[in-house]
Amino acid sequence: MSEQAVKELNALVTNAILHAEQCEWEVAAAYREVAQYEVKLAELIPVTHMEGIAARRGAVCAAFKARDPELGRKLAHQYREEAGPARRRGWDQLLAECQREFEAR
Repeated sequence: MSEQAVKELNALVTNAILHAEQCEWEVAAAYREVAQYEVKLAELIPVTHMEGIAARRGAVCAAFKARDPELGRKLAHQYREEAGPARRRGWDQLLAECQREFEAR
């Protein structure tokens, strides 16, 4: 293989890495926005309504997808406490699932 071909391929690899990083950042930013809207919905809709539960779950999952596991854990613990004893196990399971998916990336 020629030196020129190696240089060209290295440049293509660098550009592909930069593009992948940009896409990853854009995805994280989009999920950060989703998390913000879901948190606002959770503030408006009581946990006693299915839509309120869905907003809370969405906020936690979106925070992890936004690469903000600290926010995801904070929200999960907050929502776990407001859910009451009967539903706390579900929040523990959701948190564990989101954490596993986050670590797998």
